[in-house]
Amino acid sequence: MDSTAIPRIEHRVAVYGSLKSDRHNHRYLRTAKFVGRLRTAPRYTMIDLGAYPAIIPGGNTAIEVEIYAVDAHTLNALDRLEEHPDRFRRTQVSLATMDVFIYVLNERRMQGLQYLKRRIIESGCW
Repeated sequence: MDSTAIPRIEHRVAVYGSLKSDRHNHRYLRTAKFVGRLRTAPRYTMIDLGAYPAIIPGGNTAIEVEIYAVDAHTLNALDRLEEHPDRFRRTQVSLATMDVFIYVLNERRMQGLQYLKRRIIESGCW
């Protein structure tokens, strides 16, 4: 079978930190298709971890995200970068009229409150 006949499986991923178009890890998305910019529902808290931010479920911040369509290979590379599921957990959410994956800080990483003592980014834009 000709490999070009196999449809490319695409996943939509919402990025909000070092993967955004003007940030240092955007190279992971070099084969991705840009879909658009949106804000999530105001259901998160964004914290500054220094070299990158994290979002935590719960809170009242709408997170500014860029949406990309990625293939399975790119999604696997993003999972490795985000240390899914240990450090960040890839979660499916609905944004506008589409379902997307977004990486949220794993709940086990929040135990001990050290992450909650970090600077909160109230604007939802890192």
